[in-house]
Order: sequence, then C-alpha cells, then structure tokens
Amino acid sequence: MTQKNIKLEAANRELTTKCKDLQEMLSNKEAILSDKLIEIAEKDDTISMLRNEITVRETEVQSLTEKNKKLTSECSVLTNKVLEERNKMIEIMNEANSMYEDVNGRFGESRSSSFAKGPSQDLAAIINPKYLN
Repeated sequence: MTQKNIKLEAANRELTTKCKDLQEMLSNKEAILSDKLIEIAEKDDTISMLRNEITVRETEVQSLTEKNKKLTSECSVLTNKVLEERNKMIEIMNEANSMYEDVNGRFGESRSSSFAKGPSQDLAAIINPKYLN
C-alpha cells in the first residue's frame, strides 16, 4: 500500500466513525423529537378538553344568568303584588279606624260604656249592625 492509500484509509475510518456518531446523534434526536411530538399531542388533547369544558361552563353561566334575570323579574312582580295587598290592607284598616272614630265622635258620651269594651267590638258593630246593643 502506498502512503496515499494509508492516509485515505485513515481518513475513511475517521469519516466512518464521525458518520456513525452523527447517525447515533440523529437517532437520539429523532427519539427526543418523537417524545416531544407525543407530549404535544397529549397537550393538544388536554387543551381541546379544556376548551370544551370552558364552552360548557360558559353555556351554564349564560343559562344561569337568564334564569337569574327571570327569577329577579318574578321576585319583583311578587314583591309588588305583596306591597299592593299590604297597601290595600292598610287602606281597609285606615277606613275602619276612621269609621270607628266617626262613630265614637257621633255617639260620644252616650255610648261611652259600650266603647269601654274596646274598639274591636265596636268595629264589629259598625261593620255588621246586628252586633249593636
């Protein structure tokens, strides 16, 4: 063999070793890349699941908000009805008190013994005359 051939063979061995090292590095990098792609796919699945969960929760919030508005409106209507009924009862009580005061003022002292029994009996007499003595 010639000197040139020896040098070429040494260079060839060196290049072959470098090529094997590079192939091994490439294989390792491909394995790492494959693992990373699997991780990315898993994370994509998680992101998709979370997005679906967010959509479901947003729908629930919207539904509950609408229900809350409807209930608030119903509550307002019911509150107004209760207040109206209370005001009617107050008017009736005021009218009854006014009638009691009118009767008490008209009959004055002549019925004072009757009124000593209390306003409830006199109011009953005003409302229904059969209770008059």
